[in-house]
Amino acid sequence: MRSIYNILVILIVTGSLFSCQNNKNPNYQFMPNMYYPVSYETYGEYDIFENGQSAMLPVKGTIPRGWAPYEYENTPDGLNSARTGLKNPLPITEENLAEGQKLFGYYCAVCHGAKGDGQ
Repeated sequence: MRSIYNILVILIVTGSLFSCQNNKNPNYQFMPNMYYPVSYETYGEYDIFENGQSAMLPVKGTIPRGWAPYEYENTPDGLNSARTGLKNPLPITEENLAEGQKLFGYYCAVCHGAKGDGQ
């Protein structure tokens, strides 16, 4: 009878110790900000910063967040205006075409396909 009582007590104590254990979410955290940091995205928009962005300023010569580079509307008339008003700044040479094909293969063909047909 005494040994059954001891086994029962050991099982209850062991069960109560391990029933509250969760490796994914510990019962206590010494420094919770180390587990769940409060951080800002580098290029995110935030109202608390003076420039509307995080502490990093855009690199000189890049397009700032929120600025549209073209003043053309997203309409058929805007498309026709863009076709007549925008010109390619690079001359059409074999070197530029080869470089463009190489860059398209690196960055665009993964989604758009090697021929640009989306396959």
